[in-house]
Amino acid sequence: MVDPGPGVRYFSDEVHAQAWPAVFGRPGARRIILLVITVGILGIDYLTGPTIRFPAFFAPPILLAAWYDGFLWGSLTGMGIVFSRVVLERWIWTHVPWPLEHTLVTAFSAMLMILILAWYAARAGRLTRKIRFLWGLLPICVYCHRIRNEKNEWEKLEAYITDRSKAEFTHGICPSCVIKKSSAS
Repeated sequence: MVDPGPGVRYFSDEVHAQAWPAVFGRPGARRIILLVITVGILGIDYLTGPTIRFPAFFAPPILLAAWYDGFLWGSLTGMGIVFSRVVLERWIWTHVPWPLEHTLVTAFSAMLMILILAWYAARAGRLTRKIRFLWGLLPICVYCHRIRNEKNEWEKLEAYITDRSKAEFTHGICPSCVIKKSSAS
């Protein structure tokens, strides 16, 4: 990503810096950490047995995978968790007190909820990364409306904002200026 220069920040960078360690900014390291967290949660799930369930503990890896890497990664993380739970219930634990049909219905409903959760988290992450805003005070000339940049040079307002955001400008004349310009002629 190109550094937008001083005075411009990404909203997602602000959230990321406050909420997560810097390692989450690197995709490879983040995926390994999420895999370790997921395996750890599955290990705890295994130790607690089939009758104790804590589905809320599976939400953080799904949310983080979807937020940072998109819907596909969030969905795959969630489906891997659900599949692992089915494997535990049917082939690892020997004393599951409910039939296979209950396991499959629970797995199907969990996958639906995970897909919804991953979709919303991926969408929120994508939209948050699109938000950019100018930060701090902008030194602007009261007469010509030029802005002083970091090199102490004065540039047009439109150029300053366009260079530091994805905003684009169109030009027109407001009704009061039309009246002023037509009466001045």
